[in-house]
Amino acid sequence: MFYVKSREIDEYRDPSMGHPKERDREAEKKAMLNRMARAIGHMEAVKRMMEDDKDPSEVLIQLAAVRSAITGLSRRILQEHIETALEEAKEHPESEEELEDLKKVISYFVK
Repeated sequence: MFYVKSREIDEYRDPSMGHPKERDREAEKKAMLNRMARAIGHMEAVKRMMEDDKDPSEVLIQLAAVRSAITGLSRRILQEHIETALEEAKEHPESEEELEDLKKVISYFVK
């Protein structure tokens, strides 16, 4: 097996493992799906707690965990969308479609 020095980042990599950016995107996607799974798990716990008439303070703690997980996921998705839209705007400065879409998404997100 041989390794090639990547031009984009200062590391050696196995050429069969794909482009470093692709691996980063896959790792980020996996992390976001894990955050989503965590939020869903918290919501399922809230439902069970309410069905079992648990103490409202315990339910509220779980709801705070849900809110935190969703906020973190939303923030990361928005960051990724901003980065993509800016890259597209650089590559195609004549098209404002990406930036208009980004403005719309940000306006929904900050409400």
